[in-house]
Parts: sequence; C-alpha cells; structure tokens
Amino acid sequence: EGVSLAKVGAKLIVLNFWASWCEACLVEMPSLVKLRHAFQSQGLEVIPLNVDDQPDAVIPRMADLLKIDFPIYVDRDQELSRRFDVHGIPFTAILRSNGEVLLLEAGERDWFAKEVQEKVKSWLNSPSL
Repeated sequence: EGVSLAKVGAKLIVLNFWASWCEACLVEMPSLVKLRHAFQSQGLEVIPLNVDDQPDAVIPRMADLLKIDFPIYVDRDQELSRRFDVHGIPFTAILRSNGEVLLLEAGERDWFAKEVQEKVKSWLNSPSL
C-alpha cells in the first residue's frame, strides 16, 4: 500500500522508515505504537513505512510481533525515502498535515519519552498555519 500524506487526515504525521532486519527499528517501534495510542484521538497518526526487500513476506509477522494494530505502508518507489533523504534506518519524520516538517530524527529513539510527549502535545495544540 502506497501512502499519500494528504489523505492521512491527521494534524500531525509521524513517518517512521523501518525494516525487519534493523534491530534498532524493532527496539523503538513499541514506543511509536504507544505514542499513537496516546495521541491518535487528538489528531496524531503514525505511518510505519517498511523498506524491506520483501515487505509482503515480513509485514504480517512483524505486525504481530511488534503489536502494530494499524496499517503498515511500503515505500515501493522510494519516493518518500528520497523526499526525506533517508540514508539509514530507523529514520523518523514528524510533519504537519500541510507538509511542514517539524522534526527529522535519524537513529533509534524512545518515542514515548516524556519530552517527546510534551513536544507532541505542543504541536497538536498550536494552530496550524
């Protein structure tokens, strides 16, 4: 499934580029799942973008393993990887629905840490331009 950011319909979009062979990706994914559960009702959406060579073979197993109970997308034509200049994973981009980039983060992070939650709250509560 390709992804059109304009169609996501969330105030805040967390794009996370990941793969099943990337240990750091698997470590951070549960915190992204928690972040989505905590803030989805306020307008946040998490878009896991799988960059495996054989995504159809790994996604169902990884969704079960990581308890991802929402759609996982595939960057089949690498359009988004190019747009955000992704050279290593995990790589996370947080943006507003209008495409304004708020944060680009390369490497593993606890996305449910208190400071991340505070930042997300302030982004969700600030009027979008």
